[in-house]
Order: sequence, then C-alpha cells, then structure tokens
Amino acid sequence: MFYRSHQILRHVPQDPSEQRSGWTRDAVFRALDQRFAFSDEITQAFAADIFWRNVLPKIQPPVGLIKHHWTSPGGEYFGNPKAYYGGYIWDTAFMVDVLSWLPGSEPIVLGVMDNYWDVQRQQNAVTPEVYRHGAIGGFSPTATAPSPGAGTQCPLFAWAVLRCHHHQPNLELVRRALPALDSLHEWIWRERSLDGSGLCVLGNYHGNLQSARDESYDTTCDTDEMRMIPHPSRPTGPAHYGNVWNVSNTSYVIRDEESLVQLALIAGDKSLAAKWQARLDNARTAMRERLWNPLKGTFCNRLVDSDEWVETVAIGSWMALYAGVPTTDQAKRMAATLSTPEWMTPLPIPTVGRTDPKWESGTIGQLPDAPKKIDHLGQAYNFWRGDCWPSTSYHVAAGLHRYGFNDLAARICDATIMNALRWDDVNERYDCDTGQPLGVPDLGLSACVFAMMTDGLTKRFTATSKKGT
Repeated sequence: MFYRSHQILRHVPQDPSEQRSGWTRDAVFRALDQRFAFSDEITQAFAADIFWRNVLPKIQPPVGLIKHHWTSPGGEYFGNPKAYYGGYIWDTAFMVDVLSWLPGSEPIVLGVMDNYWDVQRQQNAVTPEVYRHGAIGGFSPTATAPSPGAGTQCPLFAWAVLRCHHHQPNLELVRRALPALDSLHEWIWRERSLDGSGLCVLGNYHGNLQSARDESYDTTCDTDEMRMIPHPSRPTGPAHYGNVWNVSNTSYVIRDEESLVQLALIAGDKSLAAKWQARLDNARTAMRERLWNPLKGTFCNRLVDSDEWVETVAIGSWMALYAGVPTTDQAKRMAATLSTPEWMTPLPIPTVGRTDPKWESGTIGQLPDAPKKIDHLGQAYNFWRGDCWPSTSYHVAAGLHRYGFNDLAARICDATIMNALRWDDVNERYDCDTGQPLGVPDLGLSACVFAMMTDGLTKRFTATSKKGT
C-alpha cells in the first residue's frame, strides 16, 4: 500500500529496484525525510513510493548504442513485460526531475541526459539533409544503428536539465546540455515553425500522419482534421509536416525556451540567453494574435492552409497557461472555463471537455452506448479523448498557479493524489468520472505527482524543502 510507511522502511536485499538503482527503500525514505517537511506521514510514504515504483525501477543499464544508464517508463502492458521499453522523451524528463532530488544521483542524471545528446549527434551523422540536423528523437535500446527518422516529442529537455540543476547543482550537466539544446531549438524553429513566427506544427520525417500526431498527445481529438503537407520552403518536397498550428506544441516550445534562457545565464552566455528570449517573446505574441479564440475563451488549433479554427477544445488548449502566453484577462477567462463542470470533473482535468461530442468514457459501465473500441483490459479505449493524465493535469495546474489561481491548481493536484491513494496506483491515466485507473500502472511519466507537491501546487498533500537542503 502507498501509505504504510513500515513497508517502505522494510529492506528487501534482493529487490531488483535496489540492484538497478543502487538505492534501498530505507535510504530513499531517509533522504526524503532530510530534504522535505511533509504535511503528514501518509504524504511522506506516498512520496517515497513514487520513487520506489515510478522512478527507481525504471533505471536501466547501458545497452547497444546507449552508452549510459537510461530510463524506461513502463511495465507490463498488453501482456508484454517490456512495454514502453525505450527512451521516451517526456517520461525521461519527469523521471530525472524526481530522481535528481536524491543526493548522489548526479552521475546517473548526467548519463541519462547524455544519451539524448549522443542520439542527436548520431542522427546528424546519418542524415544528409542539413535541415534535419538538430532533432532529437526518442531511442530504442534494441537499435543497432541510429535512425534518421526517429520520432520526437514536444520538448521538455531544457526544463528537465534546469530542474535537475536546481535540485542538485550540476554545472557539468548544464555545460553539456547547452549546445545540444541550442541546436534542438534551432531545428524546431526551422522545421516546426513553418513561417518563422514561432507557431509550431507537428511532423514526422516518415510522413506518417499518426506518427506526426504522436509528437504531441497521440490520439488527441484536436488533431483529427490534420493532414500532411510539404514545407513551404520546399513545396515539391515530401509531405512531412502537419497542416495545423498546434497550441500544445507551441506552448511546450515556449516553456522549454524559458528554461533554455535560464540555463544560458547560469553558464554565463548572455548572447545565447538574449537570442532565445527574443524568439520565445515572438512566439508568445504570435499565439496571442493568431491562436486566441474569443468564442471559445481559450487558445485553439488553427489550420495552416485555410486559417480556419479547429473547433474542438482539447487538453492542449490549456497549455498556453503553462507557457505564460495569455494576458491577464485571457487567463481569467480560461480559469473561469476550467472551473466549470465541463472540465472540473470528479477527477480533473479530462483531455477533452466532458460534454464535447468527442468525449469518451474509459469505463464501459458509464457509457449509454457501446464503446467505439475496447482495450486489452476490457475497458473502453478513450486514449486522450476524455481520460485524465497526471502529467497534463500537472501542467494545467502549474499554469494556473503561474497566474495566481492557486486554489484551482490545488483542487486539481490534491484530487489527483487522493485518487492515486484510493487506487494505490500512480497510473498512466484515469477515468474522469470514476477515477478508475486506465492503462499502465506505476508509469514513469506519472512521477510528476511528486512535483505537484514540491512545486507548491497542493494544499492537502505538501512537501516543503527544508531550509538549507
């Protein structure tokens, strides 16, 4: 159980998590006790279990082309004990963010991130088209050669590096990361901002539509209308780019560039900081001018080739808060909408509004009609179409907190943690009505619930850093 501290303190010498990570349960519990003041014993035990179940077991040894320790987020899924077995970018960012709180974790964190800078160099070396250089894809531990077309995700690299450095100062981590991050974001502005405004699309160098969607939220319904087009500077070239200005991708780019600016200042590179500050300021302005939909009261995707709005408001619309894009008045309107039952469901925040025609339940018993698809567990398959993900709930709450809507942020985060305690599982995702876990148990991505506590987003479940630690 999550909140039975005696189970966390119990030492099991042969536990594979200890063998892979070098940490014991006792050591994790003591380290957290020294670093944080928790609101109560339940919260403290819950925090330790996040490390033990969502982070430390995911640390993998070097293999194949991967020269350093790395993190694999998943567990058994669809009967496969190695499901989600790979270097997924988002999961890695959230896991190293949590891992870096542990003293002595710096060498592992450094190696985990070095893997991605290695991937960038490997992909550049086998990619003749210079315009592709700088991309960083996720990696497969079974690969025998670098893949020039490997898929990527909305960036969280600079955010992760900055967080790790703040938790445990690591100037070497910053120094190694900066050239790769600068190159990555140059690639983003060249290959995802088709008009140079900073507004971003999704894409994939295989030209596969679903693979392009995977760069954001897989099957999110605000990309249902998307199709692939050529780059405007290469109109006779391959159709590798989505035709939708994407709110979530643009927001994550801006948020990551905020972190990149801070990393450059830490390294003493004021010119690099100024370059990226100017770029992110341009992107914010473009979002306010072109992606704010006054009829919806939030930011919405828009078609590149026709300038028409994508009517569906999905979870990506709210990531503009996370990136500091809205004006004060825009943020107030967004917070008011998020406070309604449409989004403030029994377990918030669903990935599409609760009464939207595209919303789907994750629990068959809640459906008036037969589900469109059934997953391996016999549940309705509502992947990114009405389910709740701790990772996106964290980002929405962080955005609300940024604008001073602290009570609403706490309502989201405390409900997320309480639901995890109820089911004894920090899962991949949940049903927004019943709170029932859906998908992969103890997924690395969902370690972000610890950040909900340390970032001051909660009121019921808190972890406050002790002075001088």
